[in-house]
Amino acid sequence: MITWGLFSCATAFVTGAISFARPFASSSAYAEAGLLPRHDTLLHLLVPGAHRGRVVRWFMTAIPVSIVLGAPISTLLLEFDGIWGLRGWSWLFIGEAVPAVILGFVVLFYL
Repeated sequence: MITWGLFSCATAFVTGAISFARPFASSSAYAEAGLLPRHDTLLHLLVPGAHRGRVVRWFMTAIPVSIVLGAPISTLLLEFDGIWGLRGWSWLFIGEAVPAVILGFVVLFYL
């Protein structure tokens, strides 16, 4: 998640098609691809079987909740157009990258 967040933050500084090369875009997908399988493995190892279904339900419920909460935040970030010379869409990438990197380190040290 840390690597994905760093790639996402770097995407905020793309200036055109040349700077957004295909290997860079696919590197972001490769960084993200290992998260869900590792999450499932950790759930299997750390949560007793009797409670695992409930924990997975809460994890999957977080997906639509993040959409409901994330939409207004994304709209707010788009209003930052021009601040520090960055476009609104750049602020979206930074806004999704910073929490991912911070929480990535928190989870890394916690686990």
